[in-house]
Amino acid sequence: MRLWGIDTSRFSPNDALGFEVFLDEPERHRAARFGAVAYRATYVLAHASARLLLSSMSGVDPGVLALRRTPRGKPFIDPAMNACGIRFSIAHTDGFAAVAAAFGRDVGVDVEAIDRSVEGARIAQRHFTPRERRELAELEGEAQHDRFFAFWTMKEAVLKAAGTGLHTPLDALDVYLAPARIATRHAALAAPGGWSVETFRPTRRHLVALAHRPGQAETTC
Repeated sequence: MRLWGIDTSRFSPNDALGFEVFLDEPERHRAARFGAVAYRATYVLAHASARLLLSSMSGVDPGVLALRRTPRGKPFIDPAMNACGIRFSIAHTDGFAAVAAAFGRDVGVDVEAIDRSVEGARIAQRHFTPRERRELAELEGEAQHDRFFAFWTMKEAVLKAAGTGLHTPLDALDVYLAPARIATRHAALAAPGGWSVETFRPTRRHLVALAHRPGQAETTC
């Protein structure tokens, strides 16, 4: 399993947009729809990085790789170009992008900029489980803020690995910390061996969560 992190703030917009050469036409159209240059640059860096990582794993030229999406938005490599069974996930936010990939194992990655103000308790009332809400209510200030984002990123990473995305409600997962584990409350998320989730702080501003299914043996190619 491989995880790439890209500090997009280190690239000027012009340098970042130069990576559009690796994207296909649909990706370029999606990038062009971003109004702000900074958001467009982050999208380009995230998707170009995904193509470069997948190319290094598959041996297929990054500009040739045909990337598709399921009806629920999960990206995948066209099977005609994916003899190795590579699965991957992409995430990006203000200032950072992440790409995860593995041979034959479902993976999901999420990244959030955590230096922004959010009404965590209010959002939790709509999207978190009763136990998670109680845990947040016992905390204050920075501790509550950090716990909220830990729950959020871990949930999104699992939903992306499962391929359901936000079509499945966030409270279908119950997140436990120390040690980290995920309890599923929805049949679509059930997985032999459960889900494994790790979090990382690649920069002071960002939190990354990586989810995968330990019950799936990773293949080789």
